[in-house]
Amino acid sequence: MRISAHFLDVREAGETCVKYHVAGIMKANKIQPLWGYKAPRSIVGRSFIITPNRLQRGFTVDHLDRAWVTDITYIRTWQGRVYLAVVMDLLAHEVVGWPMKSTLV
Repeated sequence: MRISAHFLDVREAGETCVKYHVAGIMKANKIQPLWGYKAPRSIVGRSFIITPNRLQRGFTVDHLDRAWVTDITYIRTWQGRVYLAVVMDLLAHEVVGWPMKSTLV
């Protein structure tokens, strides 16, 4: 059992303790560590619809709500991946919305 990882978790939570004290408490309570992240699963579902490029790389906009841009990314957590999609108005440079889900669908 690696002790340093548990010790760092306790320190990250703002607590102070001796490295081997954490291991002793875990052993006394029969707590086993979990290592790494869950393996990503392949997503099988409907195919995505590709919309036509109406801007044709013309990113100069003169009115609000005429053109939005978006990006999707994922965030790794201890429970798995969380997908974040951000939608931004191209003229105001303000975020219009940001849904976050555990799946892409």
